[in-house]
Amino acid sequence: MVKLKDANKIEYFKELIRALESLKSHTLLYISFDLGLIGFSLNSLLSDRGVTGLTLDQKILLAGGIALLAISAIFMALYMGLLQKERTRAIDWLVTLNVREARTIHTPGNIAFRRVGFVVYIAGFTMLIGLLIYVLFTFTLIFI
Repeated sequence: MVKLKDANKIEYFKELIRALESLKSHTLLYISFDLGLIGFSLNSLLSDRGVTGLTLDQKILLAGGIALLAISAIFMALYMGLLQKERTRAIDWLVTLNVREARTIHTPGNIAFRRVGFVVYIAGFTMLIGLLIYVLFTFTLIFI
């Protein structure tokens, strides 16, 4: 194993913390997308036709799409919490310059990411399905 100098260790930790911050920013974009689409749907629905002007199929599509996008936002928020915990751990290891422990953050077998990996998959899947339902709902409003 290669021994790193303290200056190199500090640079390693800085890059690791930047990478975690970047992941948090991307996750926040997904959350904003989910919540923005929910808000846009409700705003356009309440300002244009209202719920009474919709058929039962359209109401089910709207409710299902909003529910799936909300679930996606919740799971992405859980993932963002994990990223914040890992960032805090990296900062703690920066004080001791413990590179060996810090390397466990981004290794494929990381227990924390393995434990929450299904959360990211569920969030992505529900976002995709919610978006497809939203498109289908919009299609039914325009053409039916």
